[in-house]
Order: sequence, then C-alpha cells, then structure tokens
Amino acid sequence: MKDWKKCMVVSYRAFDGRRSGEFVVRVAGTFREKLEGLLRTSREEAGCLVILGCRSVHTFGMKYPLDVALVGKGRVRRAMRAVEPGAVVYEEAASYVLERPASDDPWLLPGDKVELRMPPEGLLAQDEAAGQPASMGTRERSEVAA
Repeated sequence: MKDWKKCMVVSYRAFDGRRSGEFVVRVAGTFREKLEGLLRTSREEAGCLVILGCRSVHTFGMKYPLDVALVGKGRVRRAMRAVEPGAVVYEEAASYVLERPASDDPWLLPGDKVELRMPPEGLLAQDEAAGQPASMGTRERSEVAA
C-alpha cells in the first residue's frame, strides 16, 4: 500500500452549468510518485490522483483501466474513460492530470471548469483501516434549470 500524505480538493463545473461537484484527490508529489501514478495499487485502495506539472500518463503495468482527465488553464482539455493497460494519453495544453480506476461514476468532460484547492481543516480525517481519507468519494450536484 502506498503512503499518500498530501491531498487536495477538486471542484468542477460543467461547461454548460448543468453538472458540478467536488472530490478529494491524493497528490503525487515526488518524482517517483509521478512516474508510478496508480501503479502497484489495487482498484480498492487507489482513489483519485492528481499529477501536477504533467501532460501525459501511461498505463504500462496497470492491472486495471483508468479514467483520465488532462487539465490546462482551469479547463479539462482531454478526458478519457476506461483507458486500458498499455496505453499513453497526452495533451500538449495540459498542466496536470487527474486519474482514477475506471468507474461508472460521473467523470469530468472536455470543457469542464476545474479548480484545485487545499482541503478545509478536518476534511481528511484518516480511516485507520483503509489508510486513505474518509472523503475519497465523489459528490456531484446536478443543477439543471427547469
């Protein structure tokens, strides 16, 4: 199990204003953490990861597919679902990447506005059994005008 120490909150709003939400991501801070990403994690322990200063990810050696979003200038530039092991995803305009184990849960779409911020005090209370933040799930709000 990886020892993830830093977390951030991702807030997003769809380009059309109809979807918004937030979720907690672990930060890959060291060169090794950035290189490995979610490699050597189980689907259950992986959660969502942000890799800062990154324009591409690879899935070589992964045991499960990933959902990937490449973000630049506060917008999702490219988003892919269920990227299979052995692939490379690249976006010239990206400044960071979000990745998680592939899921049917809502995910970011190209054009979505994204903001990274530090979490409020107490949000990241550790779950002793799992060794990951208690708030790793995604909260989504639907704001569909009638």
